[in-house]
Amino acid sequence: MPLMIHIGGPYAAPMIVCDHCGNAITRAQDGQYQWPHAAGIAEGQRAPMVFTHTTCCDAFEQAHGSGWGAIGLEALPALLATHLHIPWSQATAKARQISRR
Repeated sequence: MPLMIHIGGPYAAPMIVCDHCGNAITRAQDGQYQWPHAAGIAEGQRAPMVFTHTTCCDAFEQAHGSGWGAIGLEALPALLATHLHIPWSQATAKARQISRR
């Protein structure tokens, strides 16, 4: 389960764990999300998503077969906000509000 909750301070924060090594990915620049192309890449297609450190990517793909797409984690927050129809300013304001509790 790559998305976990880290209890620390006044709130429970989501964290991403590498599906290959099991360690937390603590900097977006050090990780990526990946998905298999086995089910196809047609419009509307869905695929499970995994997370890996950039340094674990090749080993993960060797262990799980070829045919993976990958995008750096730097893009994930903005893409999720867009898909969920959340203005970025609203998302950051809500995160600040929650962290003050």
